[in-house]
This record gives sequence, structure tokens and C-alpha cells, in this order.
Amino acid sequence: MTDPNCGPFGYAKGSPFVFPTELGVIDGFYVRAKNGEGFAKSCSRAFADSMNVGPWVAVQESSYNWENSITVGPCCNRPEGNHEWSFKPNGGITEIKLRRGVVIDSITFKSIDEKGNAESSNKFGGDAGGNEHVISLNWPKEYLIKLNGTLATYAGFPGIGSLCFETNLKKYGPFGHTDGTPFEFSVKDGVIVGFHGRFGNYINTIGVYIKHSAELFWPSSQPKEQSYNFDNSTKIWYWGSKFTDESEWNYKPNGGIVEITICYSDNEVIYALSFKNVDKNGNAECSRKFGGDGGNKEKVIKLDWPREYLTSISWTCETFRGYYVIQSLCFETNKNKYGPFGPTTGIFGKFSMDGVVIVGFHGYHGIYLDGLGCYVKSSIDLFGPSRPRQVVTAKVDGTILMNMDMPRPLGPWGGITGKPWDDGRFPFIKQIDVHVYKGIVHGIQIQYHSVDGMTVESKRHGGGGVDSTVHRIKLDKSGEYISGVMGFYGPIDENASYAYDVVRSLSFYSNKGKYGPFGKEIGIFFISPMYNGKVVGFHGKSGDYLEAIGVHMELI
Repeated sequence: MTDPNCGPFGYAKGSPFVFPTELGVIDGFYVRAKNGEGFAKSCSRAFADSMNVGPWVAVQESSYNWENSITVGPCCNRPEGNHEWSFKPNGGITEIKLRRGVVIDSITFKSIDEKGNAESSNKFGGDAGGNEHVISLNWPKEYLIKLNGTLATYAGFPGIGSLCFETNLKKYGPFGHTDGTPFEFSVKDGVIVGFHGRFGNYINTIGVYIKHSAELFWPSSQPKEQSYNFDNSTKIWYWGSKFTDESEWNYKPNGGIVEITICYSDNEVIYALSFKNVDKNGNAECSRKFGGDGGNKEKVIKLDWPREYLTSISWTCETFRGYYVIQSLCFETNKNKYGPFGPTTGIFGKFSMDGVVIVGFHGYHGIYLDGLGCYVKSSIDLFGPSRPRQVVTAKVDGTILMNMDMPRPLGPWGGITGKPWDDGRFPFIKQIDVHVYKGIVHGIQIQYHSVDGMTVESKRHGGGGVDSTVHRIKLDKSGEYISGVMGFYGPIDENASYAYDVVRSLSFYSNKGKYGPFGKEIGIFFISPMYNGKVVGFHGKSGDYLEAIGVHMELI
């Protein structure tokens, strides 16, 4: 037992620390005085095998690094809203106040800096809203890690139907109506340090500013020498496919990338990648080859690091000899564009974010380059001066799981007409029937397993009949599940300017492979989140055709 009168003594602000008493009993103390001389004083109980723990001390006063956060979002790409808004304080967020009616009408914030000075934001939004919600956060012990909500349409303009905030300690909300299109912002090991968006008479859009937790919670310091900070990069999930855990690869160097070698064929796919980097001491390091030995062409990209660095990557994916793989690649730097290498007839995708540098890659490979992702850093964090770090390791809460991917919406994707439908959530998906007619997804019907083991068949969402072709997906009973969906949507009549949008093509990914595409791959491309999760239900809009589709996801 401890005496409740034994502290705390002193001013209880600054970076907290704790001695891990589960390692044993504290039998002594040692400190370092200002003049650099240390001392130790033994307590009443001595141990022959005592150990030193700590000290927890900063060379100078501890602070929080608010600079160079990464902008994520907003949740809606439509530019409605008379005013842009941004709350990016130089301190921790301590309060969030919402006012809502049919939609989120307004939002305000409070923060506190290192000196204890409080700051209140302007009110972002209008004056309506009969319900008020106030969230008080115990900064720095409590901080935001996730924002999710739903989109809504009000008076013909986009709005926010509901918001839900999560911290490292608890969940607040949801506040508002949750029957709209869901969205979510969270990054592994990230802290939400601010918000932004657009507003008019109510909040039209919202996004977040994010910092890596290890970069936020370090002490300030004056630089002693120039170096490059490659620690704590953010992992962006892969594109392409995953076949076995044994084929996973990672290239995350402690130095700048100076060379990329691409092995490919003009009429086939990307077979392999390899890299070369150089560290701060000028030592070069070559990676192994990731992929197979095929390909009749080899292209070497040489980068003038640190004056030249990677900022963007684009690709196409295609099914080749039974495998869904990377078909072509194109790299962009702050100075040049390299590629594309390989044929570009497949499904196109691109990764690019303002103010970030690609510092590494990861993915999956076999005889081809199956999947590719990247690691990114804020450019100012990467090229800023080196700083001593005091990393605060947060206590792990095993009940909280975070999105491992950069945020992407869960749909629905497609047109804006049709009647909304939602099958709900089920433990397992048993079967999917996709009705296709003249290159268009006419309808979709799903069989689910309920909690009690019964088969539940949805209504057919959309049309279908004797003229349509039914593509049936029967999932393997030995643990197969749907992990994602992708496709295209566009006008039902390509030659008519007035035609409404429908789903033109669908492909389904499972943990064992790919099904599809079903329909004609033309129009606007969409893809669901591809993190460690499974699809547990579908929702969307339909009439005579399947006009939009979305998914319900569950982390596994």
C-alpha cells in the first residue's frame, strides 16, 4: 500500500513518466543534478540484484512538436460551402462543441498551449441547431485518434449527418443522424491535432490534420547538425493483390532512395523491382530483387538525392495468366516524371499527397510484382534538423483497433438516383449473384449466414431477368470471405448527356482471390478499403438497375 499523502509534489504539467513497478520493488533512487553530478540514496530495503530504471529527464524543457502535420480529407470532394475553415492550434485540443439539428450545424474548439494559455476557435457553421454536445478532453493524457461520421444532403447541399470522435481512452458519440454514407479518418499511430473543411449555414465538409504520435511527443531542441529523419513514416496500404504471407516484402531504408530498377515487358506486366539508397554518411545499400526473373526490359531510374526525391506513384493493374498483378508503373519526383513502364491498358490508380515524400515501399511478390504500397513522410519532418526524441509509449488498449489504411469512404459509389437499400451486417457472406445485361450490372442479390446459422437471402437490388447473365460467386465454406469490392460507374447510355449513372462493372476480392470483373469496365473507378478486414454486408441504391453500391466492413 502507498500513502496517499506522498505526492504528487510540484507543478503537475509537462511530459509524464512512470516507473515500471511490475519489474520489482523500488529500493532506491538516483538523479542527475544541474551541474551534472549524480547521486544515489538507498532506501530501507536492499536487494542484491537491483536494477537501474530511467532516468526520465530531458536535456531541456519538454514540449510538443505541432509543426508539419499531414492534411487528410475532407470527407466530401464537392466544393459547396461559402467558406473554408481550419483549426490548427499550437497546443492540445481540450474541448469540442457541436450544435446539430438535421445535420451538424456548427462546431467550435478549445485548445491549451505548453504555457497553459487557453485558446478558443471561431464558430464554424451557422446559428441553427437545437441540440448541443460538449466533449471535454483531458489533454495530454487524452488525445484524439479517430474521427468518423456520415454524410447527408440538406436543402440540396452536402452536409454532415453525424460525427463520432475517438480518443486513446474512450469514444464520444455518434452525435446526429447515422443513416447516411459513412466516412472515417484514422492513421496507425496517428494523433488528430486539428480540423478543416468548408461551411455555409451548416458544416458541409470536414477533414483532419494528423501527426505521428512519436513526432508529436518529443522535446524541442535546437539542431546541432543537419540530417534526415527517416523514423516514423506512415504506411500506405498496397495496390494489386496478396496471395501468401510468405511473399510479403518491405523496403524501408535509413537513407534516401537514389536508384529504382524496373524489370518488365512492353506487352505483359511488371516482373520485379529493386532499389538502391544512400545513408547520411554516404554509404550505399542495395535491396534484393522483389519479384520474379521474367521481363525482356530493364529500366534504371537514377535520382539526385537529396535534391530530387519521390513525390508520387501511379500504376495500372491487370489480370495476367490468372494472377491480378501490377501491369505498369510511373514514378514522379519533385523534378521529373519517369515512365510509365509497361502497358497501361489495365485499371489505373495513383497515390499523391501534398507535402509528403515517398521514403520506402512494400508489397507482395511471386513470379510477378503482385502488390505494391509505399511509406511516406512529411517533407519538412524528413528534411528538418535532427532532434533528440523523448518518445512517450502509450499504454496499449487491446479493445481498440485502428484502421491500418489511409482513410477511404465505404460508399455507396455510383449514381444519385434510385431507392436506397441496406442489407445490414451479418457474420458471413455465403453467395453473391451479379446480374449483367449489355455490359451493365443490372442487379445484385446476396445470401448471408445469420448469427443463428440460418441462410438469409436479400432482395434482388436492381433488375434482372431472362435476358441477363447471372454470375454466381459461391464462397468456400473453409474460411473464405470477401475483403473488398471495386468497379466502375457511369451513364447508362454513353451517348446521351442526360443519362443517369449506374454501376457498369463489379469485381470482388476475397482472401483467396478475385472474382470478376462482371460488366464493362468503363466510367469512374472506385475501390473499397483494402485493410485487414472483411465485408459483412452491402448497401446502395437501385431502381431498374444497380445504381450505387457500398459495403459494411469489419476488422479482423
